[in-house]
Amino acid sequence: MARSPEEMAAAMIANMKEKTGKTLEQWVTLAKKPGDVDKNVKTWLKTAYEQS
Repeated sequence: MARSPEEMAAAMIANMKEKTGKTLEQWVTLAKKPGDVDKNVKTWLKTAYEQS
């Protein structure tokens, strides 16, 4: 059975620390820092914290 978008988001958030090493709150803090992230948050996060 397919999960709802809310269920998928909750699962992603619940697994974020295990998958990336950082919690959602930690990612938000990083994204709010001034500098390069202001230009393109998605590219910066992928480059700086890409998990293999």
